Amino acid sequence: MEPWQLEDTRRTVRTNLARLKVRIEVAEAVIGHAKKGLDETYNLYEYLPEREEALALWAAAADPVAPKPRASRSRAANSRSRSGGQPR
Repeated sequence: MEPWQLEDTRRTVRTNLARLKVRIEVAEAVIGHAKKGLDETYNLYEYLPEREEALALWAAAADPVAPKPRASRSRAANSRSRSGGQPR
């Protein structure tokens, strides 16, 4: 068996992000893949809150005794805007 390499960690994380149903563009950003095609030109968003949430999900899945992920700021903001500014 070959020795463990950094690429093995990236593959493991990427595979498990898919298992956790993290959106493809977020999972690709987590492991540092560059955007391709039109996304490279027109989609300049960096998915920082989504990446943070994805890594928290991965940490919770990898270590069942780790603290549970807290609601991301973007989800909390979206729920407030849908409810007229009041938190749910």
